Amino acid sequence: MKPILAVCIGLAGPGIFALTAVLPDVVPNSHPPRADARTARYPDGQLAVHLLDDQRGALAGKEQLRPVDAAPPKKNKTPEPPTAAELPRVDFEGTPLTSSAPIQLGKSQANARLARPVNNYDFAEQKAKWTVNLNRFPPFESNSRFPFIYDGPLFLPKSSFDILSRGATHVYPLGRIRERHPSYFTAQNLPRQKRAVMIGDFTLYKIAGIQADRLAAKVGESDPRVIRLRQLNAGPKVDGVVKHRMVIHPETIDYLAWYLWDEIKGQTGQGVGVDLVSIDVETDQYPAVENASNPNVHNQRIADQYQMLGLLYRAVGKLAAAEGKPIRIMAYSDGLIEGGGKLWNKEDRAFFANYLTGPESSKPFSSSTHPYILALKELGGFVGNGNYSRCTWGHESWYDKDAAGNYIIVNGVRQTRTTDHTAQLYGQPVKLKGIDSRVNNQKEADVAMLFPTYTLSAIQSYGFALNDGQPRRRYSQKAGVFKNTEMAEYLRHDTETLGFAPGNELGDRPLNPQLIEGVTMSRSAFGALWLWSAEGPYEFGKKQEGGISAKGPIEFMLKGRHRSQNLLVPFFAKHSDYWMGFPFKNFLDEFNGDPNRANAGYAQKYPPIWTLSAGRDLLIFAQYFAQDVDENRELKVTHGKLPGWSYTLPMKGREAAFEAVVLPEAVRDCDPKDLRFEYTDLMGTRRIVSGDWHYPAN
Repeated sequence: MKPILAVCIGLAGPGIFALTAVLPDVVPNSHPPRADARTARYPDGQLAVHLLDDQRGALAGKEQLRPVDAAPPKKNKTPEPPTAAELPRVDFEGTPLTSSAPIQLGKSQANARLARPVNNYDFAEQKAKWTVNLNRFPPFESNSRFPFIYDGPLFLPKSSFDILSRGATHVYPLGRIRERHPSYFTAQNLPRQKRAVMIGDFTLYKIAGIQADRLAAKVGESDPRVIRLRQLNAGPKVDGVVKHRMVIHPETIDYLAWYLWDEIKGQTGQGVGVDLVSIDVETDQYPAVENASNPNVHNQRIADQYQMLGLLYRAVGKLAAAEGKPIRIMAYSDGLIEGGGKLWNKEDRAFFANYLTGPESSKPFSSSTHPYILALKELGGFVGNGNYSRCTWGHESWYDKDAAGNYIIVNGVRQTRTTDHTAQLYGQPVKLKGIDSRVNNQKEADVAMLFPTYTLSAIQSYGFALNDGQPRRRYSQKAGVFKNTEMAEYLRHDTETLGFAPGNELGDRPLNPQLIEGVTMSRSAFGALWLWSAEGPYEFGKKQEGGISAKGPIEFMLKGRHRSQNLLVPFFAKHSDYWMGFPFKNFLDEFNGDPNRANAGYAQKYPPIWTLSAGRDLLIFAQYFAQDVDENRELKVTHGKLPGWSYTLPMKGREAAFEAVVLPEAVRDCDPKDLRFEYTDLMGTRRIVSGDWHYPAN
């Protein structure tokens, strides 16, 4: 599957699953005069009108831009949304709205057996359809270091859906939302620093065609820019599919970027601009005109894709800066790492994207002059991987059992389920796959339970890349070229619709509650997180056409955000630098190069664990997701310089544990290599591991 960007200028690659400043109430509009708030003035003085794109970047109309001589005719005014703040008690089927009182979380513990989690609470699944009940959460602050971009479903009335006070730092105010409900997001209540935008590939291709028509009328079809714009709009047809040639010609990029920047401002309303930009180029790419003769089409089109993205980001960034509206990148792409290097956490520079690296092997990215790397250096932002989960699970056992109810053990590991069955999630039946002959006999259980572990592999791999091919053990350890760049992740609340995964023919299905909660917590601690589904605004509980009706996973995502920020906000405020600890390397050794190999048992042996530490402050995350819901284990934490000290964290069922510990005064700066984690795995083996896998326990 392919990843996605935030305003994203990025390209997607394959994968296994895909404090802001507060401005005054009125934001000055320095954009050129606009007709109906949607016109822009070209350098030649001609006016043009934006016909805004839909949620995936495809066009809402046949043309996205058309020249006009005067302001367009006024449209009928869109009715204002209702003002009542009370939510309906039932959905369209009569299912009661799941409600609960907001919980104020505790902060930290000293040293003890933690019998009851301080940073967690019981939370029932939302069974009402087409509903996200924000009233279940108290208003809470999110850290500005790693933003959370909400591009999920929006609901009316807006007074009952204040997502920016419930964990989100940015919102993508889609053009179609602004068209339907102009007051939902406006420059008056959503400053630039809280806006993000994504430019889809089909939007970009359409813009290229429109710009080619305009330019050809002045200079003719033989102009090099016209030729390249035509090829980006619609290149050669290969096997019945129209391909789009990437553009790496600087003059053409500059011409394209001028309109792209105006389109970005048009999408977000009244020319206000945005903080984060994502350019999503992932569909039917083909090598640029300059490289059309290269027989290695696959590699060349990827290289040209990143060349184009880098050039576009830099060009748009210069235009934005010139207007005093600087942007940051939120790349929707695999980016710096290729192949299995990310998935298996190889820590091997051979897996870096060789079209992005420079001539110095010891400083592969610092020595690079590639425009994509230069764009990250100049603009900053977030780069990484946004693969989504293609598998899910219910609350039933992961494993096959014999007639007596005992787990079936083969080669020392439990055997995951091989039969298709129906689970219950969010009050709805969800079909799950056992073994799937279409995808090398993979099992949905194996792939689903490994998703949290895959997340930690990606985090470590991108740390290795951002530190120029050296293990990144501290936050401050980064190459200078990435001084203002961190990791980016994208997440959906349902399963990815693309193929190549067990059960996927069944379409979108809601993610398991503990899966999305735990993954949200891990990703929130190490990078920017973009929730994608691009829906709404809807009336609460009303039946909608298309899309998945279960929105309960989003509430568990927000619960994960709530729990993570409860500890991360004070930790980041106190510590500008800190240690990052990972007890497990993840994937490589156990899977021999195949992360989905059936019965490998990795998830059964090694629960996802990570730490952040600075001074005496220690944050510990652990989630034994491969357990069944009725199983409970403990994680005992000790410190090599604290004889007799221990801390015990309960690992209950599949829930994620995340707690803060204040270490005794004898510890001046908690390096994770001094930590030891002790637990009993699912096969009964007692394991003791170091807090940093680079420094194994004896």
